[in-house]
Amino acid sequence: MEKISFIIPNVNTKKYLEWCYNSIRKNLGDFHEIVLLDDGSTDGSWEWIQETHKKDKNTKIHKNYENVGIAYSYNKAVEISSSDIVCLLHSDMY
Repeated sequence: MEKISFIIPNVNTKKYLEWCYNSIRKNLGDFHEIVLLDDGSTDGSWEWIQETHKKDKNTKIHKNYENVGIAYSYNKAVEISSSDIVCLLHSDMY
């Protein structure tokens, strides 16, 4: 099986981001990479992303310090992903 990079950008949807992340890990295990990108959130999402990254080494993280939008966020996440196959998600997809 080829490794997939699941890309999840987020703006102030911490609860849904957690559900999305947990759903991937519950259903697919820890083989696949998850790229968590925060686009200027103020709801504690970035802190949760950093804590998750400490526990799950098969994640990559990035923070936009201001909200620059979904297109830039997806492009940045694809740039830092390590897989040839990417799956673009939204944080409320779980």
